Amino acid sequence: MSDLTYIGGGAPRPVYKPLAILCPSCGASLTRHSERSQQITCQYCDERIDCSRAVAKALGKSSSDGKFHYDVDLNHTIEHDGHQYTVIGRMTYLDSDQEIGPRDYLLFNSQLGTFWMTVYSGYGYYLTKRSRMIPPNVFEDTRRTIQMPDGSRWERSEQEVYTLAHVDGALPWIAKVGDKVETIEFCSVGSSKLTLAVERPVGGGEVECSLSTEISRIQWMQLVGKEVPPSRTMSTSALWMGRLLCFAVWLGACMAGAGDGDAPKSVFTDEYNGKQLKNEVVTPTFENMNIEEPVAIELTASVDNSWMALRYAILQSAESDPSVRTYPELLSIESELPLAQQSQMV
Repeated sequence: MSDLTYIGGGAPRPVYKPLAILCPSCGASLTRHSERSQQITCQYCDERIDCSRAVAKALGKSSSDGKFHYDVDLNHTIEHDGHQYTVIGRMTYLDSDQEIGPRDYLLFNSQLGTFWMTVYSGYGYYLTKRSRMIPPNVFEDTRRTIQMPDGSRWERSEQEVYTLAHVDGALPWIAKVGDKVETIEFCSVGSSKLTLAVERPVGGGEVECSLSTEISRIQWMQLVGKEVPPSRTMSTSALWMGRLLCFAVWLGACMAGAGDGDAPKSVFTDEYNGKQLKNEVVTPTFENMNIEEPVAIELTASVDNSWMALRYAILQSAESDPSVRTYPELLSIESELPLAQQSQMV
């Protein structure tokens, strides 16, 4: 029997016609882009509106605090995979340290539905779609590696409780500032750019599963319509201002590294104790005027009969900063800066 004989079999999804509603607070005309939208924030008076019923109901004022910076405006058009999407919702979360966490953008296409774009300063840029797979019971089952129904394997990487700090636009559920969601993230065993997230509202609620693909900063800027800076050339006239970011796990240990061959010209030297290296340390900025040659990093430690594990990266900074900072402190300082002025990992 052909699938076309079933009701709706083979028929395209009908085009949704956006509905116009009036804000019950100020009377402004608003548009409900998607039939799944249950809440809309009035762009004129910041009233949160429950639009899931026939009659729009006011829920209370949403925060209009200007400290929450977004790269993309509401109703902005995004082109992805040859299709046009509209930004219909935006959300900003705080992490458990009350630092700015992920900023989410809800995109909508009348034929293809919705997906999310996320920028998390210092962690990257992501495109996220809800998974139809049944989420595993990862909140009670603490195994490091899980296997999904499609056979894919994932390793547990992070667990966090996020608090909603700002929301505007249209959302497929009723949300308010202060809502908390517990998230456990897993990295794909086969691809470093794929992330599986299982989340649930704190206090009870439906458990959801989503799949995220990491994209580059250049891809992000192209998506949101920002001008991509020209690629840098390796010339002696290039000014490279950087800072060394050390992710260290101090195990009461020792690690010594030394390079072979001629000693390079030193552009930066600093010392840190074991207490500092229990967390991420961000050094003061330094300048390297010549990057035609490889950049060598030498690490030494003066403890004996012990060892430590160390990960490091170089951040390219737009401005000079003479201070030693923790990584969360740097993220907090730069979270309010435009994207082009934030430090980038190189």
